[in-house]
Amino acid sequence: MKVLQLLSSKYTIRSGRFFEILYQTPLVGEFVVRSISRVMGKILFYSPWLSFYRSDTMSGIRKQLVELTSSIGIPISVIQEGEKELQFLVHQCPYRYIRSDQQGVCDAIMDVDRSLFKLCGAELIIQESMVHGAPDCKILLRKL
Repeated sequence: MKVLQLLSSKYTIRSGRFFEILYQTPLVGEFVVRSISRVMGKILFYSPWLSFYRSDTMSGIRKQLVELTSSIGIPISVIQEGEKELQFLVHQCPYRYIRSDQQGVCDAIMDVDRSLFKLCGAELIIQESMVHGAPDCKILLRKL
C-alpha cells in the first residue's frame, strides 16, 4: 500500500488547494476537476500495486473502504451496515474542505470515490457534508 501512502494528508491537502484553484477556472474548471477525479478513481482501482476488486458483497466493499481509509489516515466510523447498504461517517476531510464556498469543488473531487467504488460494485451517495455545515460527512454505499 505504499502507493496509497502518497495520498497521505500532506499530499491531499496540497492537491485540495490545487483542485480548488482549478475549479474556479471560468467555463471549464468544474469539468476539468470532475474529469481528473474520475480518471484518478479508475487509476486507483486498476493499479497493479493496490488490491481493489469488484465485490459481490457489502462486506467485501466494506473491507476495501476500511483498508483505503486507514492506509491514508482518513478517520471514519461505520454507523449502519446491511446486505445492500453501508453508511459511514468521515470525521475529517482529507482535502480540508469545510467552508460553504467549497461545496462545488468538494462534490467534484468526490468523483474520485464515486468512480472507484462504482468499479468495486457500489454507488457512493453523500448524504451530509461538512461544507454544508454538518460536523461529519455522512456517506452511503449502496450495492449495485
